[in-house]
Amino acid sequence: MHEREDRCDGGPPVLMGFSAKLPIRNPQGFTHPFDDVLSVSDCNRQTPIEGFREFDEWYETGFVKSEQALIRAIQLEKEWGLDQTRSLEYKTIHGVSPPGPYTLLAYRICPIWFNSRGVQTGLHHAVHPPLLAHPPDLSTYERAGYDLANIAHGAVGCSPLFCNSLANEITVNRYCLLDTLDQAMEVGQHFGAEQPEPGDYVLFEVWHKAH
Repeated sequence: MHEREDRCDGGPPVLMGFSAKLPIRNPQGFTHPFDDVLSVSDCNRQTPIEGFREFDEWYETGFVKSEQALIRAIQLEKEWGLDQTRSLEYKTIHGVSPPGPYTLLAYRICPIWFNSRGVQTGLHHAVHPPLLAHPPDLSTYERAGYDLANIAHGAVGCSPLFCNSLANEITVNRYCLLDTLDQAMEVGQHFGAEQPEPGDYVLFEVWHKAH
């Protein structure tokens, strides 16, 4: 998963933004553990959202536009004591303390989406990637896989592989993601037709900071 796959059927993927999430390795309701769950959705996830809101680079999708803002958001929450709050929230949901610090993530969105009518090309009308003067440097990131999320109330919603435990039925990798673009296209068409969560489905390429 180290090589770039700079193609989607609708064109090259574009940066949606950066985020950070506390790692999940043994989520309840799954038949096997993960190295981490890197899904797009924030359902049952702890992110430094209060820190994000301090930046002009934060926008309503829940992402920030640069890694620098992401790191500073994490630092701010620690200065404010909110890192302890996030840990308590995590333990309440998952029954254990976080197994490690935040995972730094970058999400690129493919200009293709899925609904009951099949495959649609172009960016979904509810998705608004940031306008950047230069593409972000992802040379220190590794692609972890692909995820699909529904559009709910005009924003990115749930990732059924994790939120609906469909990773128990669909082959996923150690990050609860789909390994290849071909598999992601197939699952996207399935989600669009079967509607595990209502709405249109958008396709994300997920990157995580290399250790």
